[in-house]
Amino acid sequence: MSNASLKSIMAKSCPVCGSGALEELVEGQIVCRECGLVTGLKIKGDMSCQTKKVRKLYQVSNNTSAIFINDYFSEWQRLLHVSDSTQRNAAIVLYHITKIIGDLNLPLSVLDKCVELYEALAVRHHFKGKRFRAISAAIVYASCKIKGVPCSLREIAKVSDEDPSKVFHCYSYVVETLELPQTHGCVDEFLNRLCKTMKIDALTLDIARKLMKNITQKIVSTGKNPYGYLAAIIYIASIITGKKRTQRELAEITRTTEATIRKRSKELIGGLQLVISM
Repeated sequence: MSNASLKSIMAKSCPVCGSGALEELVEGQIVCRECGLVTGLKIKGDMSCQTKKVRKLYQVSNNTSAIFINDYFSEWQRLLHVSDSTQRNAAIVLYHITKIIGDLNLPLSVLDKCVELYEALAVRHHFKGKRFRAISAAIVYASCKIKGVPCSLREIAKVSDEDPSKVFHCYSYVVETLELPQTHGCVDEFLNRLCKTMKIDALTLDIARKLMKNITQKIVSTGKNPYGYLAAIIYIASIITGKKRTQRELAEITRTTEATIRKRSKELIGGLQLVISM
């Protein structure tokens, strides 16, 4: 590392782009979250071979996810020592993906899909202008939806320490770039989880599921936060069964706003042609 670079790092700024968004990924290794510069890193090797090696590593692993993730981290700590920008970016993105997978204890099938999506994006060189944390979180979210693993965008954004709106923007970008199919399974599972958390009675849950069947495609394709629609569905179902849950309660559980729930409820009532007094 040059003296100029060393002084810049000591001053907590990137020697290339001047950003103060520096982070220590592994001991002694500092990365700029904006431009991707990693100080003092040097390794040779084709990235596709490295991802294949990682895939083989976890395909033959019979240990628990927690133990395996530790092995995976060790592998990426070695691969982080790269000098080529393409290899370096790959190592950083896959490092963040691995961290998210480990923090949320997601199944290894999601990790496998993450690697596949990353490789597909890397072939197209579609990473310019994208934050590493946001694109990594977006890939994990897309993989969860494809595999039918219930994990909200908000949960993934939280563990990745990234703004949910930026993660969703990157997710939309990934879906559009790779032409990924829209899936319904996760939305249904989110509804079940919300109802279980709120201890919704069986009749209200049944009504909510029936309402869901009519608007699932709308929730998936609209690009808006699904929790606003899910809260509205539970709200409408509770009114129908006479066991009304308040908008405030739903807003707190789903981390949306009462205004959003009212807006989504009116939208759904109009679309389903229901006659309900709110």
